[in-house]
Amino acid sequence: MKTSVVYRVMVGLLFLLAGNAAFAQEPVIPVRKRPTINGQPTSPQQTNTVTPQGNARPKSDTAGTGIETRDYSDDSLQVQVYTLSRSAAATFDTSIRDYTSRFPIPATHVFLGNDGSATRSLLFSTPRRIGWDPGFHSNDVYKLRLEDARFYNTPRPYTELGYMLASGTEQIIDILHTQNIRPYWNAAFQYRLLGAPGTFRNQRNNHRSYQITSWYQSQNKRYNNYFVILNNKIQSGENGGIKTDRDYLNDPVFDRRLAIPTNIGGSSTIGTDLFSNNLVTGRREKEFNLLLRQQYDFGRKDSLVTDSTIIPLFYPRLRFEHTLRYGSYSYLYQDVPSASNATKNAPDSAYYNDRYGIKFQNSNGEDSVRLEDRWREWSNDFSVYQFPDANNLQQFIKVGLELQLLHGDL
Repeated sequence: MKTSVVYRVMVGLLFLLAGNAAFAQEPVIPVRKRPTINGQPTSPQQTNTVTPQGNARPKSDTAGTGIETRDYSDDSLQVQVYTLSRSAAATFDTSIRDYTSRFPIPATHVFLGNDGSATRSLLFSTPRRIGWDPGFHSNDVYKLRLEDARFYNTPRPYTELGYMLASGTEQIIDILHTQNIRPYWNAAFQYRLLGAPGTFRNQRNNHRSYQITSWYQSQNKRYNNYFVILNNKIQSGENGGIKTDRDYLNDPVFDRRLAIPTNIGGSSTIGTDLFSNNLVTGRREKEFNLLLRQQYDFGRKDSLVTDSTIIPLFYPRLRFEHTLRYGSYSYLYQDVPSASNATKNAPDSAYYNDRYGIKFQNSNGEDSVRLEDRWREWSNDFSVYQFPDANNLQQFIKVGLELQLLHGDL
């Protein structure tokens, strides 16, 4: 009995001593070869590193061991983010603490259960757009908005890739790339693709958006030029809900939900092609925007002097702004006949007459539904800003005049 106790104590002490040198992943500090001058190795004090800002800083190896401490700032990148309505710089939120910030559908919205379908907010909010509005907002959460266009300032090129994959081949792809072409000129490109085939017939959604932005600022910080190209294409299938002549959901014959008949849309197969434009019954929305904004400021100049650099500063008090904007909008709903292998559809005008009181007359003998609104917009705006507090550009007094030209085909 005593031998067993002594044996256990000795084994325990052995594991305790051996555990001091056991690591799941041993931290490695790379040992770099010391540079040489005329064939002779330099001293540790002669070995310098350069920070991302370009300032030389001696390494922390002062003991002459040839081992240096890793500088994590070499892997970091400070990107400044601006918008058309906010002049204060912000930064990227790269954390994953709130997944809803990465997902296009906000947590406060309800939708039909299929990514890319129409959504509605549970919270009251006032319209963000002033003036003319086309009135179609059920797919706004999937679109890139002109009001939210972002402009960047980055010391090095920055690329962000996002890919989300869910059941039923639902996919969301996000691409963002930005870089400074010149020290005072930045360009950025953003692309978003959403594809979701759905569970029932004719639920397929396919949305594509891209945005190109450019921002130029003069060296004295008085002149700013903003340019935006934005395009949204929304394609959303409609089926009018499943038929109610029997209990399809609890019938084992219809365990495959694609076999359940729907009120409109005919019979269709689930496709996985994200770039397909085939739409028989559903909505198509196309929005294209161009924006050019120029600003010139009057105010007080200043500078920040360091040991090796001079950073110019400018505090605007008066700003003149000119904005030229063009927009093209198309909103289409269609339910057209189809006899292809992928989709067989024979629209029934009686369905629209009974539920919506809409009658359609067709000269070719086939029922077909097509409703489309098309708009073109030109906007020319001139504004004057006055900043009471030069240190707070978010507080200002604005006076402006805008000329808006609209042309619509209904």
